[in-house]
Amino acid sequence: MTGVAPFVSFVRALAKDWKEGRFDGSHQLYLLNGASRPWEFGYKEELIRFDAELPWFKYVPTVSRPWIMQIGRAKSGAADDVLRKYADHWDSTPRIQRRTCADIPT
Repeated sequence: MTGVAPFVSFVRALAKDWKEGRFDGSHQLYLLNGASRPWEFGYKEELIRFDAELPWFKYVPTVSRPWIMQIGRAKSGAADDVLRKYADHWDSTPRIQRRTCADIPT
């Protein structure tokens, strides 16, 4: 299990390319980052900064156990429930691919 780390590396590389003019921003990236507890987000601050700086990247952290402590910017609820909220908006783009970085029960 690698979690979100490969996606973070991908966003870092694209951000660098975008700032240097090698990526035109024509692809939209969306990251719904789910965790059970707020302190489980390993890259939250960096991803929030990318969300603010990069017009082609959107970051939505979500916590499934919000009662544990205040969650700040994160949404609350299971990641699949929060995904349903955002999927209609995200599906308005011409092409979209979804990737998960977690075990999905079958």
